[in-house]
Amino acid sequence: MESLHERLIVHRDIKIENVLMSDFSHNSTLRIADLGSAIKLSRPECTTNLRIGTPGYMAPEVIRGDHYSFPCDIWSIGCLLHVLLCAKPPFWHVDRAERDRRVFKEELDLNSNQYTARLSPECKDLLHLLLNKDPVKRPPINVL
Repeated sequence: MESLHERLIVHRDIKIENVLMSDFSHNSTLRIADLGSAIKLSRPECTTNLRIGTPGYMAPEVIRGDHYSFPCDIWSIGCLLHVLLCAKPPFWHVDRAERDRRVFKEELDLNSNQYTARLSPECKDLLHLLLNKDPVKRPPINVL
C-alpha cells in the first residue's frame, strides 16, 4: 500500500478478497490485487470524487461523493483489519441505507461483541485511528 501511495495511486477497493498471500507460512509475501478501481493522481494534493468501492469497506467521504484521496485507503485497511479480527466489516448491515447511516452517524463500538471486546487496548486504538470518520485525522500509510 505504501508503494502505491508513493506512486500517487489510490487503490479505492481494499478488501480481504484483494489481499493475496504467496503461501501459508509466517513469512508469506502479501500482495494487493485488483487495481481496476485504482486511480493515479497527478499531484499529491489532487483528489477525486467518484463513488467506487465495495460496500462495507468504503470510507464516509467516498460514500458521500466528497472529494477524497489516500485516506480512503486507510479507512479500508481499518475495515479489512476489523474483518480479520471479528469476521465482518465495521458498521455492517445488509441494507445499504442502514449501513451508510451507521458509517456516518454511529461511533465505532469495540466492546459490544465477543470478538472485539477481547482485543487489546492497542488494537482498539489502531482501529479507532484507521476508522476515524474525518479523513484528515487518519494517519498516512507511511506512519503505520
